[in-house]
Amino acid sequence: NMYCGMVAMADEAVGNVTSGLDKSTTLLVVAGDNGGIVKNGGNNWPLRGQKGEPWEGGVRNHALFWGWGLEDVPSRAYAKGMVHVVDIHATFVAIANASNPYDIDGLDVFPA
Repeated sequence: NMYCGMVAMADEAVGNVTSGLDKSTTLLVVAGDNGGIVKNGGNNWPLRGQKGEPWEGGVRNHALFWGWGLEDVPSRAYAKGMVHVVDIHATFVAIANASNPYDIDGLDVFPA
């Protein structure tokens, strides 16, 4: 029950934030902070491990990209695969159709 309540509250909070943003000029990224801690009630099943461990249950997470530059490209509707935080910069550059002036690692999460 607590988990369902927390998911509902997070959903409501993200909805409150997005309702006040202009989707034509805003790109919002919401990401979690890795897996849950089992002794504190976290449940990463069916993945092995927890926060702070190298197993998937400690490092794997979901992320949400919302807004400008995503709706016009069908391949940007859903990305499946491994993504790292350094990929967010490369994704922003690709969505903006810009060039990357920095020598930073990372790949576009939504390649065309």
